[in-house]
Amino acid sequence: MWAAAEGYEDDLQYYRAVSQDFRLYPIERISAGSSTVVTVRPDDSLCWNNIHEPGYGNDYVCRKLRIVPAGGVITVEALPIGGGSRPPLVVAVSAGNRVLVERLGNPVSVPLTGGTEVVVFVEMAANSPTTQSFTLTTSIAPR
Repeated sequence: MWAAAEGYEDDLQYYRAVSQDFRLYPIERISAGSSTVVTVRPDDSLCWNNIHEPGYGNDYVCRKLRIVPAGGVITVEALPIGGGSRPPLVVAVSAGNRVLVERLGNPVSVPLTGGTEVVVFVEMAANSPTTQSFTLTTSIAPR
């Protein structure tokens, strides 16, 4: 099931149930070179499902954040508030409907050119018992 609304991130749920609750978050944009707090809840949108990619491991839920880039190399890092392990980050750079670069890690560095969009997925295992918050920091260096 998939829910969408203009100005909000889509929510994709892989459940077999008579009814399903969806949570749509406003599209959040930050400028390259700034930081923000990202909170991921165990019932957030499913962004990776082991059914569709067997062998990957856990199902992951995530929050998406869009970064308004400038030309250069952007580095994105997520640090847990209060300590703990770093969450996986997926950083995707696209132009129009084409994905130009997709990288996994924490931190992640990606080269950028004009006219691109950067989307960061802050992931957490779907079976996590609690909500987790992370400080997401971006920096930009000239190419």
